[in-house]
Amino acid sequence: MKQPEHIHFTFPLNVYAHSLYLQQGQVNYLHYGLVEENEDVWELGALVTQQRSTDLLLARLPPPPCRILEVGIGLGTLATLLMEQGYQVTGICPDPYQIAIAKQRIHSGFRLQCLTFEEFNTLEQSYEVILLQESAQYLKPLTLFNKAHHLLSEKGQLLIIDKIGLRRGPQDGVEGLPLLKYSLAQAERCGFKLLEQIDLSKKRLLL
Repeated sequence: MKQPEHIHFTFPLNVYAHSLYLQQGQVNYLHYGLVEENEDVWELGALVTQQRSTDLLLARLPPPPCRILEVGIGLGTLATLLMEQGYQVTGICPDPYQIAIAKQRIHSGFRLQCLTFEEFNTLEQSYEVILLQESAQYLKPLTLFNKAHHLLSEKGQLLIIDKIGLRRGPQDGVEGLPLLKYSLAQAERCGFKLLEQIDLSKKRLLL
């Protein structure tokens, strides 16, 4: 019997991916889903709730064509949607197993590199949008905003959907997460202006 593609992911991502695989027989996204109050999560299914998170980002993009850098490509599902809509997409990810799956799923027009955001650089072009879908939490805020500011065009946008801490404490469950207040201050310091902030804490769901 052939092993699922995600079997070589690092822990705990391999466990999360396999739980999705057992529920729906496939894994399209590696991020969390969004649900509304009183919805039946099991009836909706993981694909629907995860797609809502992606749709939240898609609705905030400028119209194509524009150049997008996706930091943390997952399995390439979002990149595929973006290219189908006419965007020029570059994707980076430090995990060679995710890169391998994305290469199998995405057509040749996708620029894909196996490296970290800190390592990434380009002299060829700037980007109108940098997207981070649950990958910003792994970056130090000052590093994230400094690098993004360098890579973005003059009127470029940085779109982030992720977990973030509101305070530090033994019962807060945010160990290792960047703090919201600190992150916003670092973003402003690096030249960014906050255009929209949405609290998804009551809708976020780990399936």
